[in-house]
Amino acid sequence: MSHQITTETITTIGIDLGKNTFHLIGMGARGRIVLRRKIARGRLQCCLANLPVCLIGMEVSPEPITSGASLPLSE
Repeated sequence: MSHQITTETITTIGIDLGKNTFHLIGMGARGRIVLRRKIARGRLQCCLANLPVCLIGMEVSPEPITSGASLPLSE
């Protein structure tokens, strides 16, 4: 999968959770995909810390709950 990012601001990120890697898909305000990234499980927080504040959607299962609980939240 290619690592691509454009200059359009990311408003929403979807995270597909795998056993060892996560796939991030970022969408802009117009609904266009502006980010595609495959990252290692341990790099999720670092990667998200370098992106603009936005809505994040994750699939629901017991494993993602512990991953999502460790994400920093902004007010």
